[in-house]
Amino acid sequence: MTHMKTRTRFLAGMTSMLIGMTAALPLMAEDSPKPVRVGLYAAPACTDAKSREAAWRVLGAAPGIRAERITSETVRGAGLKELDVVVLPGGTGSGLAKSLRPEGIEALARHVAEGHGVIGICAGGYLMARDGVRLLNTGLHDGEHWARGEAFVD
Repeated sequence: MTHMKTRTRFLAGMTSMLIGMTAALPLMAEDSPKPVRVGLYAAPACTDAKSREAAWRVLGAAPGIRAERITSETVRGAGLKELDVVVLPGGTGSGLAKSLRPEGIEALARHVAEGHGVIGICAGGYLMARDGVRLLNTGLHDGEHWARGEAFVD
């Protein structure tokens, strides 16, 4: 199998997983009289505007979701206890790690350990697998062929 076919299947799988996780948020809300409280990490210096705004549109249109944009101060401070789920959009994994700092990364790990959710999109998922968060039991498979950018998957 060629590298491109492997990459396309991986991206399609990750996209399906994200869509499935996002689709589950309203179902969680329907079981509860309270809305699901979602914080979208929106630091412009380390998140991609397209990824951030696309996630915001999806969250804003979902019934039973109360979404808010959050900052590194929210994550490092006491703001996470007000949230059920944190969404880390695309951007740069190292930029996210730098923005959150070690205390923010530790706060995210505690948030998950306490039973809350984190959804990582692109660099947000990379951050969860690397840079100290280690919420996923995975690693970078092929650093030699890594490439930033966008692609359409048929």
